[in-house]
Amino acid sequence: MNDLQNIFQSLRIPSEYEQFQSLADDSDALRALDPWRQNVQHAVAALGDLVRDPAERLDDDMLADIVFYLSPFSIAPEHDGLDLSPWTDQSMRNIAFDILSTPQISQPTPALIRHVLVNNLKPIFASNPHPYINTTTGRKLHRPAGGPGATHDYYDEQTWKTYPGIWSVLAWVVKNMQPNSYEDLWPLLVPPMMTLLDDFRAQHKLEGVQIVSLMLHTIPKEILRRTGVDQLIFTSFKTCLSHLSDPETPTLLRLTISTWLNLTLKVDEPGTFEFFDHLCTLVSNNIIESVWLSCQDNIGVMKASLDALPDVFRALDTATISFLKSVIPQLAHIMLMQIQSSPQKQTTKDIIELQKSAGKALLVIIEVGSSRMEGWKFTILDCVAQCWVRGIDAGTGGMDSGLQAILREIMLRLATACPDISQDAYKALLTEDHSMFNGLVGS
Repeated sequence: MNDLQNIFQSLRIPSEYEQFQSLADDSDALRALDPWRQNVQHAVAALGDLVRDPAERLDDDMLADIVFYLSPFSIAPEHDGLDLSPWTDQSMRNIAFDILSTPQISQPTPALIRHVLVNNLKPIFASNPHPYINTTTGRKLHRPAGGPGATHDYYDEQTWKTYPGIWSVLAWVVKNMQPNSYEDLWPLLVPPMMTLLDDFRAQHKLEGVQIVSLMLHTIPKEILRRTGVDQLIFTSFKTCLSHLSDPETPTLLRLTISTWLNLTLKVDEPGTFEFFDHLCTLVSNNIIESVWLSCQDNIGVMKASLDALPDVFRALDTATISFLKSVIPQLAHIMLMQIQSSPQKQTTKDIIELQKSAGKALLVIIEVGSSRMEGWKFTILDCVAQCWVRGIDAGTGGMDSGLQAILREIMLRLATACPDISQDAYKALLTEDHSMFNGLVGS
């Protein structure tokens, strides 16, 4: 027992990691953490040996503490390379994952899940109650608890921030919850989730969105609607999409847009006013009028928004035509961006990747908005043809094969939506320069 407590003490992540972005620029502060990092590697390995020892009898107290202290070491980097857990490395992640995969932890009893929420998480978040959540029922409050100043006080003395990676413990809870558990555990789950979502730092907003994304896999929609928490989450997502200058912004945008869509699909019936209102608000107010207007020159942010939008367009289906006047010119502008030649290779690669994302979005636009393509066919043809020429002329290595395939597919789908274009405009391109355009529109 004492050995276990000593291990837990060693696994306690220093609060300095809460500011890990500034920490990365402070070599002295990083060196000061070296002894802890060396010690924690031994502690993680020792915990693995202890958990696998058949002579050890681990009760819920011990198992809950294992989840609490070890989960932050299992956090993997995001797909785009963003690292939310600089205190760990792949070796420690592997050991942590193996420990958390043992049946008594990976297949927890409802009692263990409740234990983690009540004994490990609730005391840490209780000092900063969310002003718009009834902590007893988990319901939305129409007025902030504590009066108008409560929202300001909410950001004072945030005890939970002295526990870097604590969101991963909540993620473990949500991953292991069954649909019939939400009713009972809802008042314990909502406060920390909303605290993360509504924090002023983009990093913690991203952590909150990840919790919501996981939760939507299993939560019954009736709970979200009945408690009003669905509306609180939508409001929080709007704020997430306004954080446009942080290192986490591209990842935050991509995940928030996709989770907004999934939340809409969860709580609204397709075809209803509420369904279209939520998705149209996302596209119009939060993407076109916010992200695109503010971040035209930020390739990473623009790409993130374009990567997430095709699924939204598919969900809107023919209602997407409401946005053609804004979306198609924006996509055409991106397709016409100059591809720089060496030595700016990174910029060249970034522009090509952005154009691929724009092309994929355009493919969906043509598909769901085929009835309106007649009025846009020459705009699309012009930008695609110019992108093709510039790609071929950009260098001796030839055009990026992925972009090349996307441009060809756009021309094929455009010909399906507007059959006459292949007989007229495509033939004109081939007549003008057969060797240049045969790969784009040739049979």
